[in-house]
Amino acid sequence: MSKIAMKNPELPAPEWMAADRRAIGIVRVSTSKQGDGNSPGIQRDGIGRYAREHGLSLVAVEEIHESGKDADDRPEFNRALERVRTEKVRHIIFWVTDRIGRNMTDYERLEKAVRSGLVVLHIAADGRVLHRGSPDGDWLAADLSTLTAKHYARDLRRRSYEGMTRRAESGFLPAKAPFGYQNRKQIGADGQVRDREGIIIPRSWGREVVRRMYELRAEGLSLSAIHEALASERRVDEDGRPLPTVGRSRIERILKDPFYKGEFHWNGRRYQGQHETFVSADEWERVQETFGCGPAAGRRRQRTPALAGFLKCGECGCQITYDPKTKRG
Repeated sequence: MSKIAMKNPELPAPEWMAADRRAIGIVRVSTSKQGDGNSPGIQRDGIGRYAREHGLSLVAVEEIHESGKDADDRPEFNRALERVRTEKVRHIIFWVTDRIGRNMTDYERLEKAVRSGLVVLHIAADGRVLHRGSPDGDWLAADLSTLTAKHYARDLRRRSYEGMTRRAESGFLPAKAPFGYQNRKQIGADGQVRDREGIIIPRSWGREVVRRMYELRAEGLSLSAIHEALASERRVDEDGRPLPTVGRSRIERILKDPFYKGEFHWNGRRYQGQHETFVSADEWERVQETFGCGPAAGRRRQRTPALAGFLKCGECGCQITYDPKTKRG
C-alpha cells in the first residue's frame, strides 16, 4: 500500500484526498482482554493521532464489540459501514489491517467501495492508504493480510473447540449454566480472571426451586399446575429480588435435563459431570416416567393411545399428550 505523505503542509494533497476530509474511525473489539496489543484504547488513540497528523476531520469513532470471522454475525460493523454510506463520509480509518475483519466478505465489500471511488481506506498504524488508483501490488499485500487473519480465526476456532472438548471430558459443561446454577470464573495465582477455566456452581435458591419442580411433578401435577405453584410461592434471589417466572415449556426442559442428576450432553456425546447435583438418579428417572412412559404417582391409570409421547409441538418442543374428555350427563 502506498504511504500517505501529508505532514508537510507545503506539499500538495494527493488527488484521492479530494475536498472532503471527513473520516470515521472503526475500532474492533474481539475480546475483553485484547492481549495482542490492539486494545480499544490503543486503536482509538492511534486513529485520532493519525487523523490529526494527516489533516483528516474525525467525525466519529465507532467501537464494535463483535468477532470479525463471520460476515453474517457482524451487525455493528454493517451499521458502521451504512453510516459511512448514508452520510457520504469519504475516509475510513482502521488501526491495523487485522481490525478490518477475518473474513473475505467484509474485505471484498470495502474493496468494491474503494475501487468505485466512494471511500478511501486508511491503515493508521502503518500510515498506508488504499484508494481508487492504488496499484494491484498494494491490493495483493492487503489480500495476504486478510488471508492471514482468516487463517488465524480458523485456527482459533479449532483450538477453542478442542479446549471445550477437554473441559467436557473432564466433567465440566463448556456452556452457559442451566437454570438454578451459575458460571463462576476462576482466579489465577497472579490475580487474573481465567476466562476458559470456570466452573458451574449452584445458586443460593437453585436446589430448592428445582427440587420443588421434581416433587410436584412426582405428585402428579401438570406443567401448568407446577408453574402456578411456583409463582404463588414467590421466592427471591441472592439480592432479595423476585425470581423470574418460569414458563411451562422451560419447566419441562428442566425436568428432562440430565444435568440435574449429574450428567450432560455436549456435541452429541454424554458426559459424567463434576458439578453438584440437585436430584438423585432414581428421582430423575421417576419423573421421566411421567412424560409418556407411564403414569405419575397418584394419577389414575388410563389406556395408553398409539403414538403417546411421540408427537411434539413445533413451537415450544413440548410433547403432545393424550387427554380425553368425558361429558357428564
